[in-house]
Amino acid sequence: MIGILGGGFGLYGYLPAASALVEGPILMPDRYREKFRCKPELESFSERVRWVDSDQAVIETATLLIVSKRPGDQFRLLPNLLAQSNIETIILEKPLAISPKDAQRMQELIEASDKKCNVGFIFRFLPWAKLIKKRLLNSTNGDSKIWHLKWHFMAHHYENNCSNWKREHSQGGGAIRFYGIHVIALLSEWGYINVSSSAAESESNGDGIYSWRAIFKAPGLPDFSVEIVSKSDANCFVVDDGNENNPLYLSKDPMDAESTRRDVFKIDYRCDYLEKLLDEALTQIEPWPLRLTQAIDLWSKVESLTAVKLASI
Repeated sequence: MIGILGGGFGLYGYLPAASALVEGPILMPDRYREKFRCKPELESFSERVRWVDSDQAVIETATLLIVSKRPGDQFRLLPNLLAQSNIETIILEKPLAISPKDAQRMQELIEASDKKCNVGFIFRFLPWAKLIKKRLLNSTNGDSKIWHLKWHFMAHHYENNCSNWKREHSQGGGAIRFYGIHVIALLSEWGYINVSSSAAESESNGDGIYSWRAIFKAPGLPDFSVEIVSKSDANCFVVDDGNENNPLYLSKDPMDAESTRRDVFKIDYRCDYLEKLLDEALTQIEPWPLRLTQAIDLWSKVESLTAVKLASI
C-alpha cells in the first residue's frame, strides 16, 4: 500500500503518478484534505485517497512511502521511517538533504536498514537527457571540445520576491542544492567523477546562491561545463557539444517540451516521469542504487570546491 507525505508536490505530482500505477487506496493524512479540495484537477482521484488521522498513521501503515518534504524535514524524519517494519520502500524528494554531509548520513542509515530507497531525480527520464547521454558516451575519447549546459530562468521566489527555503542555500535551496543537484545527478550517472572548478554568486546575505558555474571531468569523456542562473530575465536551456551555433538541445527550460503536452487544466506534466520513477522503485532490486551514491559524492566535491562571491548590491 502506498502512502504519501507532502501537501504540495505530494498532492499534485505524486498522487496522480501513483494512481496511474497501482490499484487500491493511497494513504494521505487528513490535514491535506482542504488543499486537495482546492485543486479541481485532482477531483478524479478523490476515490483513490484514503484519508487517515495523522502523518504517523500513514507511516505505520504504508509499505511504500513517498516523502515529498523539505530536505531538512526529510533528514529529521528518516530514523522514524526506518524504525517501521511495515515500510519496505521509501521515495524521497530531491535534494535528499540540506547538505552533502547530511545526505551521506542518510545513505548510511538506509544502507544499514533493510529498506529500499530511491530519490526523485526525474531528469534522467527526459528525452533530451537520454539523447545527450547517448551522444556523450559515443563521443571521441580525448575530444578537446568542452560540452556545455546552460540553464537561465527567473525562479518563482525571485519573480515574486518570496522568502522561502528554496531560496536559501542553508536550507537546501538555491542554484546548486535545489536546481543544480538535478544536473549533478545526471553527470555522475554519465560517468563524471571530478570537478575542476566551481564558482557561485550569492545575494549579499551570503545564503541566496542564484548563480553557479562549474566544470566537470571524467576519464575518456570531454570536459563538461555547467552554468545555472536562477535570477535571469531570459529563459533558456541549451546543451551543446562544443558547437554553440548548433546545439544538441535548445528549449526554454528542461521541461518545456514536456509541459506543452498538457493544457493548464490537466495534471502536472511531470507526473509521466514520476510514474517512471515509481515504477522503477516498485521493481528495484538493490536497496540503494549506486547512482545515488555517485551523485552525493559528486555533490560533495562540488561544494567543497565552490567559491562564493557576494553581490555588491
